[in-house]
Amino acid sequence: MSLNFDSLFDDVELDFNCPECEFSFEVSIKELSKANNIITCPNCNVDIKVQHDASLDKLLSRCLIFIFEILYLI
Repeated sequence: MSLNFDSLFDDVELDFNCPECEFSFEVSIKELSKANNIITCPNCNVDIKVQHDASLDKLLSRCLIFIFEILYLI
């Protein structure tokens, strides 16, 4: 079994609200990482630069801890 970021979090999605049109949509973590933290609103096509805040940093930290715990058990 091969564990990597994609295999563990490929289907995880984050909720976003467009600051321009307030449209609510989801973006996968994988898609966000490929886009260099820039996503496009599917409703109005505005580019949105995603900045890390405390809650995103906390989520990413928990993900890393989870990965290390799994790797330790293997």
